Amino acid sequence: MRTLKLTRSATLVLAATLSLTACATRGSSTFGGGGTAGLGMPNGTDQGDAGTTGGTTTGGTDSGTDSGGTDTGTGTGTTFTGTGYDVTDVAYDLTGVAQDGSDWSLYAHAGTPVVVIVGHMDDPGFVSMMGWLGSTTGATVAAVVGRDENSAQSTVTQAAGWASTYGVPTVIADTTGDLINTWAQRNPPKTYVIDTTMTIVWTQFGTVAQIQVNDQLAAL
Repeated sequence: MRTLKLTRSATLVLAATLSLTACATRGSSTFGGGGTAGLGMPNGTDQGDAGTTGGTTTGGTDSGTDSGGTDTGTGTGTTFTGTGYDVTDVAYDLTGVAQDGSDWSLYAHAGTPVVVIVGHMDDPGFVSMMGWLGSTTGATVAAVVGRDENSAQSTVTQAAGWASTYGVPTVIADTTGDLINTWAQRNPPKTYVIDTTMTIVWTQFGTVAQIQVNDQLAAL
């Protein structure tokens, strides 16, 4: 009878020990590690990937390139969105090939006023405007020429000759007629005064005198 009681006690002790061991096992790093793997790793990795993607694409490459480089052409971080060809409109980016073969862009001159005249060299009124354009001060100036003196489409070589003859720093040959049609609405000549923010402050169809342009520049 004494031996049987001892055996039962030992059994009870052994059962209690096994129970405590099982509880300890459930509370150990093995169980918790499984929870960490299921909760922490997948969620943690996804959140990190999303943060990396958002930071690189949105905040870095795309925004930096679009704003500072391609759109403005100035590297200043200012974005210009053209809205039209009339007063108060933001000018579109007039681009073309200058007399020296280089690419010319209106937006590249943001920060200074710009005067642009658009017309044909077979028009005496436009030729008279070419005569004073090069002496205009306080602004970047450029001429867009559609036809030459013989009413043929202009060439870059001819633009170089006109730039030299009239002292105009930038003469763009419109070799296709597209610039004349767009910027003069098929009714050249047309003159633009554009401010430092690429906003059109004054336009005029027909022959323009230098004093008219000077007055507009003085008012800026």
